[in-house]
Amino acid sequence: MSLAMFGAFQIPEWAIDASPALQHILAKLHRVDEHIDLLETEVNAYLEKNTGRELPNYDPTSEATFTIANENVVGDPRLGIITGEVLYQLRSTLDHIVCALVTASGNTPTKVSQFPIFSVEPTTKDDINRYNKHLAGINDADALAVIKGFQPYQQDAHQYVRYSADMFAVLQALSNFDKHRALLLHVVKVNRRVRMSLTDSQGLTAHIETSDNEAGMRGLEDLAAMIPESDKQRSLITYVAFEQFGASSDMPVVDGLRHLRDAFAPFLAEMWGCFASKRKGVP
Repeated sequence: MSLAMFGAFQIPEWAIDASPALQHILAKLHRVDEHIDLLETEVNAYLEKNTGRELPNYDPTSEATFTIANENVVGDPRLGIITGEVLYQLRSTLDHIVCALVTASGNTPTKVSQFPIFSVEPTTKDDINRYNKHLAGINDADALAVIKGFQPYQQDAHQYVRYSADMFAVLQALSNFDKHRALLLHVVKVNRRVRMSLTDSQGLTAHIETSDNEAGMRGLEDLAAMIPESDKQRSLITYVAFEQFGASSDMPVVDGLRHLRDAFAPFLAEMWGCFASKRKGVP
């Protein structure tokens, strides 16, 4: 396995020839990227075939017709299955890291060894015991501190840790749902898009594409005012979304999965530091 990037995380060179346990973790992370790329291809193919991917230069009548025909259409169940495979690999990676830490401490993982994800701080005796049982056998205080620091209930965490912890909570919710029921993600939505072209004095042209709404145009108002309407192309596009993604609704499924993947970067960076400090003990 060659040196590679996983989201924003660069896999350290020493890990390439690391132990079987860490090799398996790295393989799972690479599989996540493969699944996301596959899903993106299949989502685009599905939309091209079944919904009419884009409606350019629309007017109120054609917008209404396009939206009625496409919005809230339940798509191919295969898209949900591939999404579930991404969620499984991500959630499983966290559990594999915990088991590797248990083994590196000279102990044996149990059937309850797993990465805890607590949105509310465990304060009752039962919740504290459940949290501790998941991590039983880990003797590395630094690793335990990292795991605690990335819990969703840690409201005072640094911004980049806060983002990852929030995404772990989303991952937990989606993963638990997918274990028992079909993911509610294949909902086709319609979004207004605008493409703008700007040519500078040297004849170089830049193309910008964003959502044609206040949020999408935020920060681009001055630029948009400089561009003639003739150089703006407005269109409606369809996309496949999670019905619910944490506090967000209608999150495009591929974008959402990449958010979850990228949330691993700061956690992995700190956790790999724990492995590096005692890597001779990693199986």
